[in-house]
Amino acid sequence: MHNYCEIQARFKDAQTTICGNVASNNGLLIISAERIEIGNDCLIGKDVQMIDFDAHGLAPTERRTSIGKAKPIVIGRNVWIGNNVIILKGTEIGDNSVIGAGAVVTGGKFSSNVVIAGNPAKVVKSLE
Repeated sequence: MHNYCEIQARFKDAQTTICGNVASNNGLLIISAERIEIGNDCLIGKDVQMIDFDAHGLAPTERRTSIGKAKPIVIGRNVWIGNNVIILKGTEIGDNSVIGAGAVVTGGKFSSNVVIAGNPAKVVKSLE
């Protein structure tokens, strides 16, 4: 267990944007190869990870020579991300949504005003 937060822009053109009034608990890890964006007023729980690339190629011959695929992560405004959530490349979370504790979000576009949970994460409830 650790109590620090770590934000890494892994490459020269990598972008990480954290907008205003975002609150994070301990253990946040953000690693960007392309772009990670967190909207205004988000709440981020303990030990959350956001990584916008594979980190290694999938093929055995690429595991030490490639970062795999990269796709942006975009978190909308006023999103509540529970403890121990993992958000992977190609994920878009709509405004006012909630990601339940322990969810693994493996990519895809999620609407605003929904609860997302599970592994792999899916919409489990509408907040409207």
